[in-house]
Order: sequence, then C-alpha cells, then structure tokens
Amino acid sequence: MAKRWRFQINGTVQGVGFRPFIFNLARKNELTGFVQNNSDGVLIEIQSLTKDKLEKFWQEMLNDLPPLAKVNQCDKEEIDAVKEETGFQIQDTKVKKYRTSSNLENNSSFANLPPCDSTTCKDCLQELFDKNNRRYRYPFINCVNCGPRFTIIKELPYDRTSTTMSNFVQCQECLDEYNNPADRRFHAQPNACAKCGPQVSIEPPNLYDESALKNCIELLNEGKIIALKGLGGFQLLCDASNEKTVALLRARKQRPHKPLAVIFKNIDQLKKQCHTNEVEESLLLAKESPIVLLTKKKSFSLASNLCFENDKLGAMLPVTALHHLLLTDFNGPLVATSGNTSEEPIAFKNDEARDCLSNIADAFLLNDRDIISRYDDSVLFVHDQKPIMIRRARGFSPFVFDLSFNSKKRILALGGHLKNTFCFSRGNQAILSQHLGDLDNSKSLENLALVLDHYQRMFDYKPDIIAHDLHPDYMSTALAKEISKESNIRNIAVQHHHAHITACMVEHKLDTPVIGIALDGLGMGLDDTLWGGEFLYCSLGEGNNFKRLAHFKPVLMPGGTAAIKEPWRMMLGLIESFEDSNKQFFESFVEKLIDTHSFEKIKIIKKQIEQKFNSPLTSSCGRLFDALAALLDICTIQTFEGQAPQTLESLAYTEKNTKTKTYSFCIRDQNDANLIDMENVFVQIAKDLHNQVSPALISLKFHHTIKNAVIQICRDLSKKTDCRIICLSGGVFQNRLLLSLVEHDLKNENFQVYYPQKIPANDGGLALGQLAVAANSI
Repeated sequence: MAKRWRFQINGTVQGVGFRPFIFNLARKNELTGFVQNNSDGVLIEIQSLTKDKLEKFWQEMLNDLPPLAKVNQCDKEEIDAVKEETGFQIQDTKVKKYRTSSNLENNSSFANLPPCDSTTCKDCLQELFDKNNRRYRYPFINCVNCGPRFTIIKELPYDRTSTTMSNFVQCQECLDEYNNPADRRFHAQPNACAKCGPQVSIEPPNLYDESALKNCIELLNEGKIIALKGLGGFQLLCDASNEKTVALLRARKQRPHKPLAVIFKNIDQLKKQCHTNEVEESLLLAKESPIVLLTKKKSFSLASNLCFENDKLGAMLPVTALHHLLLTDFNGPLVATSGNTSEEPIAFKNDEARDCLSNIADAFLLNDRDIISRYDDSVLFVHDQKPIMIRRARGFSPFVFDLSFNSKKRILALGGHLKNTFCFSRGNQAILSQHLGDLDNSKSLENLALVLDHYQRMFDYKPDIIAHDLHPDYMSTALAKEISKESNIRNIAVQHHHAHITACMVEHKLDTPVIGIALDGLGMGLDDTLWGGEFLYCSLGEGNNFKRLAHFKPVLMPGGTAAIKEPWRMMLGLIESFEDSNKQFFESFVEKLIDTHSFEKIKIIKKQIEQKFNSPLTSSCGRLFDALAALLDICTIQTFEGQAPQTLESLAYTEKNTKTKTYSFCIRDQNDANLIDMENVFVQIAKDLHNQVSPALISLKFHHTIKNAVIQICRDLSKKTDCRIICLSGGVFQNRLLLSLVEHDLKNENFQVYYPQKIPANDGGLALGQLAVAANSI
C-alpha cells in the first residue's frame, strides 16, 4: 500500500534553487507528489509504495542542500495516499498559509526567510568569459546559486512576479532553461540574458552594453570617477593607483581622511598589495564577498592617500558579473566606496544618483533593474583566526538569530543613533536588519522608516512592544516613541552599555551572569551622565538586571559633541580636571592650542569647563584615546568617527619595542564602585613627550595601560561576584591590538572570554541587546 508524507520546510528555502533540488531528488527516487512555495517556506508531498524510498529522500534532502539554502525546521507527517497520481510536479505558489500541527500555529518563529544576495558563482563566471556561450560578457548573468536576491524582493513568497525582475519577460531560450529540470537555471527567478534582461548604460554620453563598458574603462584610465549601480546601491569607482584622482574623489565627497576600500580583479592581484591568511582568503572568496581589513605589505604600491598611515586596507573581490568585466578590462585595482554624499544613505535609484552624485561622479554606469532594498558592503576583520563583523550588510543580512529564550511578545528594537540597525523577534527567533548608517539627518531617518516598513510588510510583522536607547535625543528614540504612541504599544528604554553586553550574551547563548566590559565613545547612563568605560555585572533571564561595578573616572567634555570632532577639547577638559600641581606638565600643549585657536577662544572654553556649561561628564574610554591623539598632535580634529583611536592603533603597531613598560594608574573606591583614575597616566605621558619618547611607543604603552586596568578590575570584580565569565563589547574593542592584549591576559588568568563576532561590537549590535533586555523584562 502506498505511503505519503508531507513536509513543511522553513528557513531560507525560497530563491535558492530548493524546489528544483526537490524536484530532481524526487524524480531520482521515483516518487510522485509535488513541491510548492507557500507563505511559510516550502511545502512538499511525496508518495511511494515503499517506505525506504521516502526515508532515503528525507535524508538526502537534509544532507545535500543547495549552496544558498538553509533549513531551520522540517515538520513531517504521514497523510492519506493519493490514488492514480503520476509524476512529480512543481506547483504554483500558494500564498494562503498552510499550517501543520507543529508549533508554527503559535507563530513561534519566522518560517519563511528570504535569501541574501550572493556573488557570481564559478559556473556563471566560466560562461561569462566563454566566447561560445550566449551569455558571454552579459553583466547580469546569474543562476539558482548566485545573483541578486533580497535587494530585488518586493514581497514573499519569492517568485519572479514578487521581484523587480517581473519587469523583464524571459525570451524563449531563457524560458526553456527556466522550465528544464536538468538546467542550472531551472526556476531561477532572476534568470535573463542580453536579449530579454536588464541592460547596462553609461551617461554621459548615453551608450549601452559593450559600448558603455568600453567607454567606462576609457574614463577610468583618464582618471575619471564613475558612479556604478551595484547590487544594493551605487558605488564610486576610480583608479586606486592614481593619487590625483583619489584626492579629487576625497575633495568632492568631502571625505578627507577616512580610509577608502579597494576592489581587486582576483586574489592574486590583491596579494601583491596585502598580506592574507587562510581565513581572510576564505572570507574574500566567500559567496558574501565582503570587504576584509587586511594588513598592507611594505611593498604597497597603490595610492598612498587611500588610507594614509593606517596599516590596514579594506579589500574586496568582484561581487557581480559587471564588477568582473570592469576589473578584467581595466586590469588594475579600483577604489570602491559608497555612492553617497557625506552622512547620507547610499543612492539606490538612478534618478536619486543623478541628483546627489552629480557633483562627485564624472559619469554614471547605470542599469534598468530596480533595487528594492539598499545595501552597503559588509566589512569584517580576522582576529585569532575568527571573522569579526564590523558592518553587517550585503550578503549577511537579514540575519536570523536563534534565541536561547522565548520572547512572549513580539518586540521591535530600533537600535542607536550611530551605525543604526533594527531587530525584531517572534518567539525564539530574532531578525537583525542590515546596517543603515548614522541617523544624523532627515534622509537617514526616512531610510530607517522605509526599510522598517519593508521588513514589516515582508514578514507580516506588527510589534507588541518597542525597545530603544535610553538617550532622549537619539532619532531612533524619537521614532520609537512615535510608533509607540501611534500604535498604542509599550516602549522600553534600555541602557546603552547594558544592551552592548546583552547582545554579546545573546550571540554566545550565555544564560549565567557575566562581567561585561563595555568600552566605547559614549552612551546615556542611568545617572544622566555619558558612560563609555563600563564594567557591569549582567544576567540574562527574568528581570535581566545589571549593576555598574566599575568605570573610568568621569571628566568633562567641553562643548559636548564638539569635543568628539575636536579631540583637543577633550584633552583640555582632562587637564582642567587635574590637580594644580600636575597642570604644569601640559603648558606647552595649552600654548600650542592658544597659537592655533587664539587666547580668547581657549579662555572661553576654560570658563565653560569651570562653569560646567555645555560640558557633560563622561566616563568614556574612547574619549581617552581621543585626548591622547590630541596630546600627541597626531589627530586634533576628527573628520570621521574613530579617526583618533584608529591612528593611535596603527601607530602602536609600528613600535618594535614589544617589551615596553606601561603607565601606572589609580583605582579608587567610590559609591560601591571601582573608579579608574587616569590622571597619573597622562602626567607620565606628558613627561615622556618632554623626554622625546616617540609617539609610537607612547601609544603602545597606553594600549598596554588600558589593558592592565581592565585586567585588574576583572580580578577585583571576580572576587566580589565569584564570576569568571567576561564579555567584551563596544566600539573600542574593534581595536585589534587592545582586543588581543585583553583577551590574551584574561585567558592566561583562566577567565572565559567572549566578544561579538557575528554582530558588530559597535552600535550595529545594540538592537539585538535592546530586544533581549526588553524580552526578559516583561
């Protein structure tokens, strides 16, 4: 008697060749039935006279998935056999939700997860450069294993009609491939060719296809800047070996110092300029094709103003077929930086790019395939043979976390002000959005609202609770309160550094208390001062409270946020907090400030400090790095966030004296908390400067001093709490040198050490932490 099984498959199973895979697998095992996309993922029914064939199908299905597929849940049940059924079919998508008897009825997870975009696969690349292939040099070649996915999806379930490829009707040859079970493009939704698919064009002078590509290469060779429409938005390209062109790009983009990423033709070309290890190469060659921070070789021969004194270069390999064609024809590395004006989201529409990039780009390499979701490139570095996420975006988002707890309510968390992301939960899963950038203007906030609306429609999501940062002036906080009021739902404010540590705990599924060390620029504290050098005792569970057990001594920030952009203000604030007997060591620094900014201006700022006017207190560790950079006169004005500490880190790596001494610091008890006082550290630095100790050695000693302070506090707190688990988070721990030093010494003392890897340690991970805190507070 025939047996029939029904499967409901949930996960990333649409747009990844899963139905064709099932179709061929069923045919191979001589099964009848059907496979069908639905609102929960993929529905399969298979039938056979022998149970063994059904069992074999099930095992092969789970063990031999397509490259881009991921199964999160597979519900199986036996149902009545169908009489007189012949063959196996791919049925039309069924939008009405089908539910099995599983816990899906309780909406306990995200059933249908859209795929991320994927770089051009090897098979497509071979066809791209095969003169006998009909897709020879077609810039939009793709198949079930590669190409655009999330960036072109309008809604789920994933079918061609639900993407921007619905504007392109397949020619007969493409349609034959699409319907052929033996073809790699069987049911590949973005399938197209030069006859029926998207076209590339350049303007000026309005050329198409090969003429457009040829003209683009000519312009690049002439030192021109090209705005290229990529997978998730526009990139600005220029010759990476041409210092004059790079300088022009910087001037036009108003990006004087921030490092620029470079895209290479292949790994061999890249390795001529940068050192790589096995993990770094695997990341560069992965389907996500991110930017990876690599150490420059001494023989580095590209433009010196790509990243100036920074010892690292953001490097990547071609993402799309169009990139492959350009880099092959140009035969040299290209700058590939985000196509936006300063502080705004990247352009992703042709008209938008023409409007906002016309003062930067000399020409626009466009195409007529629309983008639904704008995406920056993802950025990672490798530490201790592990990939560390700096910016989670194209290829890695949306990202699904399996939570170690069950969220009783649907929670939406809107993240922070800088490096914004949002996160939302359903049951025991959470989805983290792509990097959305800094919310410094109305366009950025509009983009956040636009992307949030797209996710909510795609996942049919309506929150019960909204979580946000404690800072009242963050635009994400304002949006959260607006949504809360309009939807009549509860909002929960989460302390910034508590969210940092909790996010790390969620990633590593830590359900016991930890000592959390959150070092960053700043975040609003419970006492209405700006925190940023925090040692917290955190637990993740019912109530998930935290206690502030230690921190750096708070100092004044003259001018508030102005002190972030002008680190010399931070140093002046420190000096004014010192004992009178110690101020004498900084007279030359103050005299230089007077020469630069005038006596009157410095006098006013000192008065501002004295009266504590617009000079908030901060315990930030990041601001201490800023102050040191100003004192060493290597960065007195920051043109991008993190410039001062990045410069110090690179400088420290140049110091060859690895057996360096460190500076002594004080730890005091204050209000049941340990206070790290850095006054004596800066006095010793001032003396080193007087004795003409090199800035590189001073920077290295300072890194070791911060490390020593962290280790000492961990020893003390471990005795108080009987806790040996340490979580490191916050943007300061993206400093590779400091992270290495701290991790090494903590492990040597038998601490268990965790830090963010899949999510950024910077504010890009806040939303996940906010969500977890809120979920465990209700």
